[in-house]
Amino acid sequence: GQRARGAVVSAGGALAGDTEGALIGGGFATARSLRGVGISGGATVIRGPSRGALVAGGVNFTADHRGSLVAGGVNVARDLNGVSIAPINVQRHVRGLQVGVVNVADDVDGAAIGVLSISKSGKFQPLAWAATDGSTHVALKSTVGWVFTQLGAGIDLSDDTFSYDGGVGVHLKLGDSFFVEPGVHYSGHHETADASGSLSEHQLHYLVQGGARVGDKVDFLLGAGLRNTISGGSGASVAPEGRAGIAFF
Repeated sequence: GQRARGAVVSAGGALAGDTEGALIGGGFATARSLRGVGISGGATVIRGPSRGALVAGGVNFTADHRGSLVAGGVNVARDLNGVSIAPINVQRHVRGLQVGVVNVADDVDGAAIGVLSISKSGKFQPLAWAATDGSTHVALKSTVGWVFTQLGAGIDLSDDTFSYDGGVGVHLKLGDSFFVEPGVHYSGHHETADASGSLSEHQLHYLVQGGARVGDKVDFLLGAGLRNTISGGSGASVAPEGRAGIAFF
């Protein structure tokens, strides 16, 4: 029918026009517009605007959504005012929060949290940095809204170890050229002589990093904080740590 109020439930596919209430399909659920909840085991597709919550085991697709999108695979929307949670989030305009492994948007008024976040209103940067323990590192850093994430690797030739690194924190602008980034980082360490073995050491790094933008392509970075060895090495310990680096683009 053209309109549905209440609940539309199907073990296979649930199809409806303009819907107020619940739209639930074991395989897929689709409606022309939705105000309420849409749930499916496969794909939830709203051909027009939607408001409320869309949940799918595979894919959520909607034109404009206000509320929450949760999917096991991909969330796709033109405009989002709310929260999108999935391994892959693809939206045009976001006012709220993206949480996933890969986040893509034209512009974000809010934040995107993920391994890789790409937005025209944010920055995606390669960076290199060195720490006071003698290690050197390279990483990829995503900054969208007030959140940054980074993922990389490092090597310490004096200690014959290499590491995998990841971090997340808050990006706070201090004018046009300066910013500060408090965050938490993790590193797992291998001995270079036995890369196939298990990680020999796990560390958490609590850092505050300051940055200065030079021109329109380079950020100079300087940070300080504490390095906490939570397992491996000589046992649990806390030590001061400093970092200096550079990011491009």
